[in-house]
Order: sequence, then C-alpha cells, then structure tokens
Amino acid sequence: MSTPPDEYVIHTLVEPNCGALLLAMALSSILFGITLLQTYQYYDRYWNDSIYIKIFVVVMVTFDTADTVSAILAVWWYVISNYGKVSSLDGLPTSLGVEVFMASVVTLLAHGFFTMRVWLVCGRKYTIPVIIAVLSLASFVFSWYFNITAQDMRLLPLPSDMLWSGVACLASSAGADFVITITLCYRLHKSRPGFKQTDRLINVLILYTVNTNLLSSLLAAATIVTLAVQSKTLWYAVPGFLVGKCYCNCVLVTLNAREKLRNMPLSPTVGPKLFRSDEIHVGDPTVPQDHQSDFPQVTSEISILRVMELPAGTKVLEVR
Repeated sequence: MSTPPDEYVIHTLVEPNCGALLLAMALSSILFGITLLQTYQYYDRYWNDSIYIKIFVVVMVTFDTADTVSAILAVWWYVISNYGKVSSLDGLPTSLGVEVFMASVVTLLAHGFFTMRVWLVCGRKYTIPVIIAVLSLASFVFSWYFNITAQDMRLLPLPSDMLWSGVACLASSAGADFVITITLCYRLHKSRPGFKQTDRLINVLILYTVNTNLLSSLLAAATIVTLAVQSKTLWYAVPGFLVGKCYCNCVLVTLNAREKLRNMPLSPTVGPKLFRSDEIHVGDPTVPQDHQSDFPQVTSEISILRVMELPAGTKVLEVR
C-alpha cells in the first residue's frame, strides 16, 4: 500500500484538486437528482407532446447522466484508484475530459432549444437566432479545443496559453444566454395587451425567462473567475460541473411550467379557447370535444408566447 501523503501535500495538492472534484461531484449530483425529478414530471404530465420533444428530452437527459457518471469516475480515479499516489495529482483522467464533453453537448442542446423559442417569438425571423447559434457553436468548439488540449498534456497546472479557450467557451455561452434573455424579455414586454390579468401572466413569463438563464450565466462567470485565479488547481470544476446541469434543468423547468401557466386566470375579455398550451392539438383529451376544432394543429410545440391580432385589433395572449 502507498504511504499516505503528508500534511503539506494534503493542503497544497489533495484539497485543491481532489477536494474540489469531490465537492463539484456532490453538488452536481444534487442537481442531477432534480433533473430526474423534472424528467419524471415531464413524461407524467405531457405525454401528448410531440415525439420530437420527447426524444429531445431523452437525448439531453442521457448526456446529462453520462456527465454525472464521468464526474464520479474522475473522483474515483483520484481518491480510490490512485490513493496515496501524489504523482497522480499532476494528471488529468480521461473521465474528466469526457465530463467536459458531455457538459458541452448538454449546453449545446439547451441553447438550441432556447434558440428555437427566440425564433418563434421573433416571428420566425433568423437574425437574432443566428447570432445565438453562432455564440453557442463557438462555445462548443472552444470547449472541444480546451478538452483536447488538456487531454494531450494530461498535466496540472494547465498552461496559461491554453486557458483562453476555456474562458472563450464560457464567455460565448454566457453571451448566448444574455442574447436569449434580452430578446425574450423584450418580445414579451412588447406583447402586453393591456389587460391586467394577461399582463400579470406576461410578467410571470418574463420572470421565468430571467430565472432560467440567470443562474447558468452566473455559474459561467464564476467558472471564468476561478479558472483565471486558480488555474493551477481544479477549483474551477466546482461551478464548471454545475453549468451543464443548470442548462438541463432550465429546459425541463420551461417544459414543465406550461401547465401552471395554462391554468393561470386571464382577464374576462380573453376567452379560455384562446389560451392554449403548447402540447394541445387535435385529439388532446384535455380539451373538450366540442372545442377540439378551436385548436388548430400547432406547427411547433416548444414556442412559449405568441400574440395574435384579432380582426378587431385586440391583442390576445396565446401560449403554445
């Protein structure tokens, strides 16, 4: 058996690396548990959703699960497989690189989901969605470059000349979140019809939009700071491991919030027929049979808000 490291090594190498990974794994596992709960609630409540949305959720949660397993294997490599081997603290296990890749895929999928929302809310115009897509793809490419470079070196600390790719990855991701949040909030604010209850619903939608993107942006910013300040250790993994989990939960929260939003009371002038959930389509058992014809087949099932102009010029909120 290897000789246990002395106190100096524990404080200078073990705690900043193994301790950081252990803390990151514990926190990300908590968020993964929330992901599983959100996934169960989604399939329990929205079984009438499009098959494409269901497949999308399965794929995203699968990658998120692989991300969690990779994080556990990375901690196992440090604290179990190489217990007492101080030299192992200078290396990066393959599982850590897999975790970074899985998290980047989850982030890309989440950005694609919210980009589609922006595209629908913007009247299917491509300018802003293209900007978001470019930032999201840039984040994925920078993440891939950072991962490949780190795996080729397999040594800590990471050299300063490659840290720029990690910072660029997180900055691009935060930039995409910023554009998504600003665009959705602006379009929602412009959609106010003037009815008190309907305006209240729009305020709730704006709050959901801000909350679902704020946490991921803050975590990305925290990762950038720790990556710049503590580049010789793995402390940046603590917020970094949570970014992908946060994106996955943001998508699931958005999907699961539709029932609550649909059941919110609107003003008396807005009839219930015009307030529809995005999973409603012809044949939906939640819609009375005599009103089935009032719900035309929706073209997309992940749009959140649209404002219809009635012939009389009255704006009516339509949630899809």
